[in-house]
Amino acid sequence: MSEESREHPLAFANQGQTVSVASVRAGKADVQHHLENLGFVEGSRIRIISEQQGNLIVEVKGARVALNRATASRITVR
Repeated sequence: MSEESREHPLAFANQGQTVSVASVRAGKADVQHHLENLGFVEGSRIRIISEQQGNLIVEVKGARVALNRATASRITVR
């Protein structure tokens, strides 16, 4: 199985799982820049703290960040 075939949106990650960012497609440049400033850049490690109805609390670079399902769906992880 290739590395690309295991990529999926962050919104589908499970609680307790640690994943690595493959890409971020935020759409708007300001949203993309904000996510990058929070640490959502290619290769960064993200741990899923909790998930409720697709909304996530994740830990990235030592900080906890809340993401709604729409935003989490734009971050591809492996």
